[in-house]
Amino acid sequence: MLVSAAMSNCGTATLGWLWIAIATFSTIACTGSGAPQTSAGAGGSGSVGGGAGVGGNAGLGGSAGVGGFGGVAGIGGVDGSSGVGGNGSEGSQSGEGGGGGAGNRVNPDQVCQRLAEIQCAGQTRCCADGGRRHADEDACIQAQRGICEDVFKVATVGTDARTGFSADLAEHALDTFEGKAAQCALDAQSWGASAQGLLTMFAGTRNQEQSCQPTSETDFAAGLSCTAGLTCVPSTEIANVPVGWACRPRAAEGGKCFADINCVDGQHCRELNTLSTCAPTFPVGTACTRPTECASLVCRQGLCAEVTADNVYCLGG
Repeated sequence: MLVSAAMSNCGTATLGWLWIAIATFSTIACTGSGAPQTSAGAGGSGSVGGGAGVGGNAGLGGSAGVGGFGGVAGIGGVDGSSGVGGNGSEGSQSGEGGGGGAGNRVNPDQVCQRLAEIQCAGQTRCCADGGRRHADEDACIQAQRGICEDVFKVATVGTDARTGFSADLAEHALDTFEGKAAQCALDAQSWGASAQGLLTMFAGTRNQEQSCQPTSETDFAAGLSCTAGLTCVPSTEIANVPVGWACRPRAAEGGKCFADINCVDGQHCRELNTLSTCAPTFPVGTACTRPTECASLVCRQGLCAEVTADNVYCLGG
């Protein structure tokens, strides 16, 4: 588990790679204090191909993704031995890190399942501390998918035209994410939460200074409606309460913010759900209440912790 914290009226969980990124914009629609927290992960059930994926057995209809049993492009992955249609010719013995594959071209209603598979397979492959892992792969996938679907409504967000969800961009983001998880890369979390990470599957449709006004307290799509390099921030306020929202560049240190995603990478919003300012993220050993306060993006037991394989990939505790 990367962090456990009860922080908002929008939901409570433990924070993972995509959820770090989503939680930073979900505060725009929330009325509670803080961002929903979720657990990280990687991996899951069935990818493309028959014989083994990265570190395991079975592909399509098999179990697991990256680092589990049967991810894409492991021993006989896509088109490899026991791949799609049986024995093929291009399967890699090691899978070259397992990145990519037809399984990563998804629609909005498939994003949560695929992310859960990739996350939980990463746990299977990379988490050495058995006490911090889910009981089994299925339990991990169910937990991660539930957070994605029930707390952050990713399918609903992705089908909202304002967010500009792109299957091409989603495939590229998931390919990169899967490759990192397959190699137990320590930057999987920081990449996933960055402006260049998983949120790039939402291209946005609103340009600078155009309105991104939320329509309700759960209108997460408003926070993803701005195009690249822009973020949805308060544009007008009354008595320090936002009443208007517009797409503007992410702020550097000292700039105005309402959520962490309003600040450039390496900065966090001092206070959430109120007009505040961006400040540098904290070093290891500093007290924290959420991962995005930490330069490592790991807040464990109330302190910013080091980036280790267990802190990145262990999801169950």
